[in-house]
Amino acid sequence: MTPREREPWEMLPGESPQQYAAFCAYRDLPARSRSISRLASDGAGRLDRLKIWSRKNHWVDRVRAWQAYVDERARERYIEERLEAVSEIASTSAALRGVLTLPARALLAEINERGADAVLADLREMHPAQLLALTSRLTPSLNMITQLEMQMRGLQLERPDVEPPLALPMTEDDVQAGLARLERVSEILLGAE
Repeated sequence: MTPREREPWEMLPGESPQQYAAFCAYRDLPARSRSISRLASDGAGRLDRLKIWSRKNHWVDRVRAWQAYVDERARERYIEERLEAVSEIASTSAALRGVLTLPARALLAEINERGADAVLADLREMHPAQLLALTSRLTPSLNMITQLEMQMRGLQLERPDVEPPLALPMTEDDVQAGLARLERVSEILLGAE
């Protein structure tokens, strides 16, 4: 069995417990104020002795190695937490998509069961208020789902400053006809007969 390689921040061969304790105290000082003078003023030993120990036992290099190790562990933990957050966002997004698309799936099931012509005939009889209720149930917070999925992928959703014009001009009669077409499906989805 081979002995494992000693890490630079561990006690070195030939380093006394007192020297190692002084190194640990030096290592644990805040980076901005880490110095042999500060260590001496904190009571870890005489300044001249601490300077000798620091040079002899390579304190500066050992602290750099220690900090690199700690930074690497912190990066690994950050990545792990980030991946967990992305997974949670993806699960939430999928659950929301499932719930928010229920009305649209119910409409498709109705079309599959009764046929498109029968459903369209029912839609032609819808009252505008019922069409509005149906539309609001068929097109729920899809923007929220999109934003969650974009966040999950670390992307920003860009919004154009100007809305694109409708491809086809719509008259009041077109709107009323569309409203009439959706009325029956709204009744089915809202539970009204």
